[in-house]
Amino acid sequence: MIKITILADNYTDTMNLCSEHGFSCAIEAAGKRILLDTGQGMALAHNMDALGMKEKFDIAVITHGHYDHTGGLTQAMKKGAALADSLYVHHNVFNRHMKRNVDGSFSFIGFDAAENELENLYSITKIKGKTEIAENVFLCGDIPRYTEFSADQNLFVESDGEFKKDPFDDELFLAIIDKGALVIVAGCSHCGIINIVEHTERLFPGLRIRSLVGGFHLFRAEGNQISSVAEYLKPKKIDTILTGHCTGIDAFFKIRNSLGESVRMTKAGLTEFV
Repeated sequence: MIKITILADNYTDTMNLCSEHGFSCAIEAAGKRILLDTGQGMALAHNMDALGMKEKFDIAVITHGHYDHTGGLTQAMKKGAALADSLYVHHNVFNRHMKRNVDGSFSFIGFDAAENELENLYSITKIKGKTEIAENVFLCGDIPRYTEFSADQNLFVESDGEFKKDPFDDELFLAIIDKGALVIVAGCSHCGIINIVEHTERLFPGLRIRSLVGGFHLFRAEGNQISSVAEYLKPKKIDTILTGHCTGIDAFFKIRNSLGESVRMTKAGLTEFV
């Protein structure tokens, strides 16, 4: 089994831990300690200390370049500290991610770190496609759109002064083969959790998906979009679905009501074997 500990999330029910709008988890697989995403920053540092996690990770992964997944890395960098020996990101992780505000203006919500400063602390590997980063541990990117997914109309990317709908071409997810089955760990699933699952099945034909972990970015979704996700996942008979952060409370309960007790909420401090 794969051990996962949630280090940062929108929710917590564990004494002495804090929550924030963000996501981070520690994964133990293939003899490696992997840090996937780093939240906004405050929760990661506080919660790792409270949980007694003092040592650097072997590997750090950033699933996409949003502040609520990269902030912990940035905060540590400003202190001259590395969270891991190696850092894996997509080639496009430094895209200028923006949020459209109510008044029509745009705010930067991207990866607020200088690449050359990160290179002083980490061995950085930029990837595309499917890459094995440890034995039977794969990072997968360049996610095709097998089905249309656009549950958030406020997210854009800026290039040369022009703003366009963010294609999230920097998004990665983790796929781990364990005992002949797959464990998927995503960050926000901006490309759509249906597309991530579909892509996994094509990349690893014949392997059953045992566990699915991460945010589904449905907190601004319409009801029919949430229902489509629940209807798609139900026949997959996935043993464990851990979701929270950007999934949203309403979407979480709609999916849980449809799929049952296999669906549980991520929250800071939660440890599961998946």
